[in-house]
Amino acid sequence: MKAKRLFSSVLAVGMLFGMLIIGASAVMSYTDVSATRWSADDIAYVTEKGYMDGVGGGKFNPAGTMERGMIVTVLYRMEGKPYVEFSNVFKDVRRGEYFADAVIWANENGITTGVTKSTFEPHSPLTREQMATFFSRYAEYKLLNTDLGTDITGYSDYKTISKYAVAPFSWAKRYGIINGDTSTTLSPKKTAKREEFAAILHRFDTTDFTTDDYRLHYSEPTVHSEYTEKDYPLVDDADFYVAVDGNDNADGTFEHPFATFARAQEAVRTLKATADSEIKVAFKAGNYGALDNLTFTSEDSGTEDVPITYCAYGDGDVIFSNGIIIPESAFVPIEESDKYLFTEDNYSSIMKVDLSGKIDSLNDSNVLFSETGICHEARYPNKDTDGTDRCFINCTTTHDPYASIELQYMLPKVVEKFRTVEGMKVTGYLRTGWLIDTFHVKSYDPETRILTFDFENYEVHDTYPLTEEGQGGYTLMYEGRADDTVFFSNLSDQLDANGEYWYDPNTKYLYVYNPTGEYSIGISGTFLTLKTGAEHISFVGLEFNTATDSGIYVYADNITFDLCTFGNISGNFVMSLASVTPANICNITVKNSEFYNFVCAGIKLNGRVEYSLKPSNIVIENNYFHDFALPQYWGNEAVQINDGQGVLIAHNVFKNGAHGAISYSGVDITIEYNIFDSLMKTTQDFGAVYTFRLVTFRSNAIRYNLFCNIEAKGGAYGVYLDGASGQEVYGNLFYNAGDHAVTLNGGRDNEVYDNIIINNRHSGDFLMYNSGLYEAIVNGTNSPGSDFLNRLSYKPAVGSEWYEMWYGRWPQIYNYTFDAADVGDINCVFTTINYIKNNTAIGSAIISENMREMYDMFGDTENNIESSLDANPYFEDPTHGDYRIREDADFFKIPLEQIGRY
Repeated sequence: MKAKRLFSSVLAVGMLFGMLIIGASAVMSYTDVSATRWSADDIAYVTEKGYMDGVGGGKFNPAGTMERGMIVTVLYRMEGKPYVEFSNVFKDVRRGEYFADAVIWANENGITTGVTKSTFEPHSPLTREQMATFFSRYAEYKLLNTDLGTDITGYSDYKTISKYAVAPFSWAKRYGIINGDTSTTLSPKKTAKREEFAAILHRFDTTDFTTDDYRLHYSEPTVHSEYTEKDYPLVDDADFYVAVDGNDNADGTFEHPFATFARAQEAVRTLKATADSEIKVAFKAGNYGALDNLTFTSEDSGTEDVPITYCAYGDGDVIFSNGIIIPESAFVPIEESDKYLFTEDNYSSIMKVDLSGKIDSLNDSNVLFSETGICHEARYPNKDTDGTDRCFINCTTTHDPYASIELQYMLPKVVEKFRTVEGMKVTGYLRTGWLIDTFHVKSYDPETRILTFDFENYEVHDTYPLTEEGQGGYTLMYEGRADDTVFFSNLSDQLDANGEYWYDPNTKYLYVYNPTGEYSIGISGTFLTLKTGAEHISFVGLEFNTATDSGIYVYADNITFDLCTFGNISGNFVMSLASVTPANICNITVKNSEFYNFVCAGIKLNGRVEYSLKPSNIVIENNYFHDFALPQYWGNEAVQINDGQGVLIAHNVFKNGAHGAISYSGVDITIEYNIFDSLMKTTQDFGAVYTFRLVTFRSNAIRYNLFCNIEAKGGAYGVYLDGASGQEVYGNLFYNAGDHAVTLNGGRDNEVYDNIIINNRHSGDFLMYNSGLYEAIVNGTNSPGSDFLNRLSYKPAVGSEWYEMWYGRWPQIYNYTFDAADVGDINCVFTTINYIKNNTAIGSAIISENMREMYDMFGDTENNIESSLDANPYFEDPTHGDYRIREDADFFKIPLEQIGRY
């Protein structure tokens, strides 16, 4: 199923056969088109837009025949004539013919499959049913809704419509794009005339696809919870005050404040020896500059009775920044000596600023940030208008699995047009289908089309190192798949789009395309480190802005961050919550805060699951995570929980991310009342919420969340239980939530129930399911398999101190067999038995037909409902996005009014 999206008018991109655009006033000069002809306005429209032209001799030939080659050429040019490499797909389409590139493009994008597998018949007359099908497939390509139609069975010639064209005809008739040939006939086999095509093209181009019944009944969900700024009165009872114009030799009173955080920390150490109640330090508004890894130890620790709070005074923003600010006024036009670097068309848009003496380098560890988000190195291709990356398809093959790849299809021509490949980087799925790499280029040979990477001078991502097969790593063996993202960056001649920059390491000049507002670059790293023993400390109302390294390290218990802001962080994570042997950290709260413009992960917990199952009481609540992650980094989720126990992630908003929002592993993890919106823009084979092959890590719940606008293609899901077991997914609302709302890649004992899905954007099924766990572990298709096997066997031994507790909670894990020969037995860990019940899919299927046999073998599906888009048995007012469940609805009440920040 395809989502409805506002279809803005397509820009005119040239005449059908390359002639100049004719103005509307000239259209009526056609000697064969009178002002009173029924199609006059349509012909005027398509002529002025440049979609069609006359046939010569001052004529339009309105009654002339449209050919199949003409229609694909029009659609191709409406798309801006994207580059294609000619291939002999159809024997009757030869290189150099005016329609050749258009036919190749249309075939690659599913708009045509030809008349036969080997012929397209470009000169054959276009029939009305073919025309309906072309427009329907083009609409689907544009992500417009093509699932709704109207009843056309009343036309006398309905049964003569070819099977492939029935749905397209119904869709086109619903929107008035193609009407009946007469009041009683559709004439599907009738040849389309030129004026008829002009009229249909006019209607298609001007139809508002957001005002139809579908969008009226199913608007974007409105969340009825409402976040209000927390009251923050002036802190007039602080023990010490700090101000940017203070003095560290002062006494720290309101009238004579300290100047630095470190001086206040020193004063607290002295005071706590005699204090019997909370110690409070208040910072007056201002930018305090760098806070270079201020470290807290047991000397700085408070107690339960005497906690320590570092907070904002309340008179404005309190900012700590480990970076430099570049005002818009600092940029100057490029000079004549710069112009050889760039493309002439962009000279007037490129500005530069001298950063010598301010930074040593500008690279992956200290990227450029603007007021609107993370900036990107100049690259090809640019981003699409919705912020996602354009994709090349099936673009590479392995040449040397440890050094180089061979570029295929259109990529050699792309690379050949770059001014130089010196310093160029390549980003794409080069080793796996789920990890995006960025590799520096050493050389490119246009004759052999071999691109060699510089692994000697640049570090390779260490999660999946390039090693020999069977050694736990990966080689350059991944061949690419449809919708894989590949782009080339650090190219000065591709500095041609807003949000792009290029840095010259030799001159230290930064070049930016159309700079507006302030920019910032990190020049130093960590703000705070809280070591073991630094307990009962709170940070309230402070802003930590711009750093090259990770922002906050927490190794201590009883730490709170409240009403804080974290932004423009280019390290591996914004905040690390790391357990220290032998104990887990616990009682960490991050709430009411904002995380934005972070390049990799947001909050990362590295814990451990202990046999005692003592909850860690880590709470991540009521925060706003937005505009995060770059596509070339692995592990870019807003929240990562690695082997956590007793973790709550609730009432957060996750919006606008290149990757997923939450990945987790462990036990007793609850993910509830969150909003997941506009995620997965460049990631594949992942979910907005993701966990993987954990058979003994159980009792985790994903409940009462809203998943919407999970936009990527090629393996993007709302919830992805990638071989995990014993998880619960219930009470969630999925709205346009990826390729599938929920995916079970193997795994067992999962319960998925009482969920609602509406108009899943791509394939339309509620669930996807396969035997990935068995394949990964038994057949060894996943090289980190040893780690998975260790986790499978993780449980207290029979008779041990914790055995009775574990057996009481999860008796299954003591009854499993781990023998692949037992697959199919209910007790075999590789037998994927799951429980899918009481879910409702509106406008989509619960399970696709090709999956039903597997579900029947290894699943239990009961009381699931598939409802049409026109039905509304559940919601209060979906016309206006109100998805609260009606009181009279016979369905589990999803508490939509409680979802989101409160």
